[in-house]
Order: sequence, then structure tokens, then C-alpha cells
Amino acid sequence: DPLTIVYRPGRVNAEYQRRVNELASDGTSQHAAAVFSICTIVSDWNLRGPLTVDKPRLDGKGKPIRDAYGVDLYEAVELVKEGDKIPVSSDTVKYLSTPLLLLIVQAIGEDMTPDPKASTTS
Repeated sequence: DPLTIVYRPGRVNAEYQRRVNELASDGTSQHAAAVFSICTIVSDWNLRGPLTVDKPRLDGKGKPIRDAYGVDLYEAVELVKEGDKIPVSSDTVKYLSTPLLLLIVQAIGEDMTPDPKASTTS
């Protein structure tokens, strides 16, 4: 199924833009700005799981467990089961890929932009 998004255009205002600019100001926080954007303006979508993330394995003291080569060990944790809707919240959206989030933000921006070729009558 194609991704369907319901968003709140009224939330895209000067304060929203200020916060996005603040998050993206250092040039390395595109992901944070995209998560903020999605969680602020998207009210619903049909994006479904599974959503599985790799979390570091920790020892009894809360320190990462490493293999003999010093590589951190991870375990897969399922946040959203197959077929369940992925909630529009920072707790889950932060685990989606940056390219996907940026694509969604771009699509919303394009949808909000008036069509200069459209004719209006008065």
C-alpha cells in the first residue's frame, strides 16, 4: 500500500521553522530536525511495522559488551510488530531512517506549496 499521511498545515508556522532551523543549525542534526517535523505536523499515517532496532547489549554495570575485537554487541528488539501501525511519536519515529523521514517532510512541503499553474477565479 502507498504511504498515506494526514498532517496539520497550521503547525507549520514561524515558531515551527525557528525550531527546525535550531535543530539543523550545526549541519549534523538533519535526523533530529526531521523527527521533530514529523512528530509536530503529522497527525496520522498508515506506516506499519515491523520496526526492529538494534540495542547495545549491556553488562550488569550498564556498560556495552564487546567482542574480542572491541566491537559492541547488539540485540534486535522489536518495537512495533508486523502489521501494527507505527505510532507518530518521537519514541518510535527516531528509529526510522533519515532518508525516509526527509522524504516524508519533503512530500509534505511539496503538498503544501501552492501550484503556480493553477488558475483561480474571483
